[in-house]
Amino acid sequence: MTTMMETGMSLDELREEIDRLDEEIAGKLVERAQVAKKVGQEKRRLNVTVHDPLRESRVLERVSRHCESSDMTAEEMKRIYKNIIAVCFDIQARDQQD
Repeated sequence: MTTMMETGMSLDELREEIDRLDEEIAGKLVERAQVAKKVGQEKRRLNVTVHDPLRESRVLERVSRHCESSDMTAEEMKRIYKNIIAVCFDIQARDQQD
């Protein structure tokens, strides 16, 4: 277990850092959703299906590489991104119904 002496930060400071990161992540997720909606609109214009398993696989492999020197495993990163991708598919499908 890492102590304050090892990190140089108190529990409150560490939690503040997580809060700051959460704000950045949430903002980026909103941006991603907006772009995914535009991708869905382009797919509809091109008459392409929403789900592209090859593209999804490439995204999962690309993002999992960020875990090579991390405490997070590639499988954990993929699990998070599968949820992100699923939400973006939902946004694309919902937009096509409007």
